[in-house]
Formats: sequence, C-alpha cells, structure tokens
Amino acid sequence: MLSRNSIVEIDINSKKIEISYIDYEENTINPDSKEGIEILDKWHDKWVRIIERLRLENKSVILELTGGFDSRINFGLMKNSNVNADEIYIRSGNYNFAKMKKDYNCAKELADKYGYTLNNEVLRPKIKYNYSISDIMEMFLYTKCGRHNLIYPNLQNREEYIITGYCGECMREYWAMGEKECIASFIFKQDYPCVISKKTIENFYKSRDKILKTSFKEIKNKYEKFGRNISDKDISRTLYKEVRVRNHFGGRLAEQNQGGGIRLAPLSDSNLYKLALYNEKCKDKNLFMALYYVRYNMDLLEVPFSEGKTIDKETIEYAKEINKKYPYRKVNIKNTELIAEEEQKQVFKEIQEIDKEKFSEYIKNIFNDKEMKKIFYSEYNEEIYKYLDRDTNKDIRHPLHGIITFLSICKVIKCCKDSKKNNRFLDKIKKIKLFQKT
Repeated sequence: MLSRNSIVEIDINSKKIEISYIDYEENTINPDSKEGIEILDKWHDKWVRIIERLRLENKSVILELTGGFDSRINFGLMKNSNVNADEIYIRSGNYNFAKMKKDYNCAKELADKYGYTLNNEVLRPKIKYNYSISDIMEMFLYTKCGRHNLIYPNLQNREEYIITGYCGECMREYWAMGEKECIASFIFKQDYPCVISKKTIENFYKSRDKILKTSFKEIKNKYEKFGRNISDKDISRTLYKEVRVRNHFGGRLAEQNQGGGIRLAPLSDSNLYKLALYNEKCKDKNLFMALYYVRYNMDLLEVPFSEGKTIDKETIEYAKEINKKYPYRKVNIKNTELIAEEEQKQVFKEIQEIDKEKFSEYIKNIFNDKEMKKIFYSEYNEEIYKYLDRDTNKDIRHPLHGIITFLSICKVIKCCKDSKKNNRFLDKIKKIKLFQKT
C-alpha cells in the first residue's frame, strides 16, 4: 500500500512511474510554543467558520455525539460558532446495549446542559432514493468489503453534511505502543468452534511478524527521507494512521459520499497532525485534548465522559499554564481555507423505497447462493460456514456481521485465484441472479 504522503507520476509515453513524498511535518511542533498554539487556534477557528458557512448557505448539518472525547470536541466547535444549534441535527445512537446506552445518556446530559435536543428528525432533509439494491451492494464491495466487518447500507439517501469524530484516536492516548508491544498485541483468537491446526496458528504469527515488521521499517524509512527519526512512542500511532484510518474511516467516507452524505472530520485535519502529542514537561498524550477543553470549552468538562474516561489533573493544569502564556486571539480565516466552493453534486432520482428488511433478505440470499458457497468451501469447511450462519441469527445489533465476513472471504479467494485471469470479483457477483437490478 502506498504511503499517505505519496505522489505518483506516470509517464504514459515512457511507461515510467515515479513516486515522491510530501513532508506533512507530523509530530514536529511543540504544543507549548507560539507556533504550536497558532496551529491550534487556526484549526479551531477554521472549523468554527466551516460550520457557520454551511448553515449560512442553508446546508443540512448533522453533528454526531457520543460520550467520548472526540465527538465532544465537535460539539464544542458548534457551540463556539454563531449558528443556532436548534437548526443542527444532533445525532446520538439510543440503542439497547450497555455501552451504547451509557454513550447516549452521557450525550443527553451534555445536550440538556445547553438546552439542545437530540435526534430531532424534523431537522433532516427529505429522503431521496436513487439507488437499487445492487447499486448499494456495488458501493459496499468497492469501498469497504474485506476491510469492514459491518455494513451500513445507503438505504436512505439525503443531501447533508455530517460532522464526525472520525480519526480522533490520532490526537489522544490511543495505540500508544512501541514496536514490539504493538506486534505482540496481535494474537490469534479461537473464535470458531472447530479445531485449528498448530501449523495454521504458526503461519498466522509468521505472517503477522513479517507484515508488521515490514510496515514499521517502511515508516522509519519515510521519516529518514525527511532527515528525522520517529520515536518508538509514535510509531504504532503512525501505523494506525496509515492503515486503520484509511481503510476503516476512509471506506465509510467514500461509501456515504455516494449517497449524498458528506462527512467532515475536524480531527483528521493534516495541519493538526503537526502538533506533537507530548513534550518533555508532559508525557501524557492527552495533552491536545486538555489544551482544547481548557482553551475553548472548559465548561464541557463539567459533564463526565462515558466509560470512566478522564484527562489527568496534572495535564489539565499544564494546559492552563500554556493557555495563560499564549492567550487566545481569534484568527482571520480566508474563505479559500474552507471547504471547496464547487462540491460534487449527486444526481438523485425518485425510485421505490428500499427498507432494511428487504435489503437484509437480499444479503441472506447471497449467503445461501450455491456459487458463493462453492467459492467459500474451496478454502474453508462447512463447520465455519454454519458458525457464521449462527452468528448472523443471534447478533441483534449487527445481524449481517457473519455474512459480511463471508462475502469478504469470498472476495479475497476470488481475487487471488483470478488475479492472473484479470477477472473481477464484482463481475462474478453480478452474474448471480440475485444481483440483477431491483
């Protein structure tokens, strides 16, 4: 996989490819410095302006809110803007699961504190159905299959902007492991009720070591190209950015964009990544989080985070010292620094509504298709297939989980076997009668 900072130039005439790299200067700026605070203030004021501009242009805006650090930062950006929060749809999942319930209760407490309403459907634009079931499956297969274990189909397509906490893990204490600790964290889990041979487990660990060691080597080489070394404390988080962020969050962003939902992730801003998450005075990688709340929204800390999450008091006190040293001054943000004027317009066509039950039945038919089973059985046995089937029937929250795993496995098998034949997995899928246009 090409690095995030790659620039690929292809000369068609000479049939040569050249790869160069952008230096994003990640982790280079001390947050306890004039330059570091200027980056932070510019980032904050830019995203406040983006929210204001979206509402000024009468765009439909969704703000996702949970009980954690990341979405609360976005909540603060909205609160600090000049928009009427009653015109923004604040979405929080009210599911009947322990963790989700805690998240929702925490989000509700926060919204109640400022007099906001959660999940007010009146604020959402009209649903515009423009995809058939097979269209929706194609979007999933191209953008997420094999990299996501869940499917959130674009059944209800709307033109709206969604402010999300995606990539917030990159700006706080998360994946804060050294190289050896990171490799050791990937362990073989016996999830299936069947015997896994000792050789298979050994091969898993050999593959794990080879992939991760090669990945870490590439990351180090990338930093050396710019005359810098990467700290062992930062290398696993950089791996997270290179792999998880691009495949997990990136896939979802690409898929939802096809349905008119444009996701905006303030915590994925490349300028923000220039800030180091710690320094000699403070080794806590939640320093950015502490600085944000102290500098812009101290009152947001009055409502506890879910799952017992906290920011160390010492880190908060250090953030106060920095804030006192460099008082906040509003930054003049140019319109050219905001989101692009010319965004891609979706072509919406009114067609028959597709409900969840119909889509689920469609997916289950693929799972039971003889051709698909044949692909799966070429590498795995019926015992594992039955396990995935049981998983599909018992999982209340994500009932298609097992089928998506099945589809992903089939995709990999077909891609490997057809690589020399230049056949695509999607072509195989389309031949199944279940995938005819609906």
